[in-house]
Amino acid sequence: MENFAQTLGGIQQELLKLKVVLLAEYDALQVIQRDPLVLQAITDEKNSLLAALNYYDKLRLDEEKRLRLIAPYAENADFGELWQGIVQLTLELKALNMQNGELMEQQMAIVNDIRKVISRTSLGQMVYGENGQSQAGANFNRLNINI
Repeated sequence: MENFAQTLGGIQQELLKLKVVLLAEYDALQVIQRDPLVLQAITDEKNSLLAALNYYDKLRLDEEKRLRLIAPYAENADFGELWQGIVQLTLELKALNMQNGELMEQQMAIVNDIRKVISRTSLGQMVYGENGQSQAGANFNRLNINI
């Protein structure tokens, strides 16, 4: 029974860590100039935490079978209380994740709009390429004007 309580506690701790990461992601998505390195680090941390949660959940399921328990653990007040905390935290994380997803979708829409504007430029107009260097279209002629 002690192992099961530790497993539920481990799930709760990992969820709390995930909450901190999701809040950091929200903050990173709120800034005007987003730092892709920060967002990548956050994504890596989320993946790590999700792997840990998957591990703890497998342990939980194995312990449930061994102890013949079924969530929400009404037969054990301590386990039931831990489980309710996990459920509540999971609902909070779902809301945070959806909010972050909406911010990402808004950013993606802005980027797509910018791409559409750039792709509509006529071939004769000067644009900047991916390397930051100016590029000319097929009709661009270099003018040499001396005054």
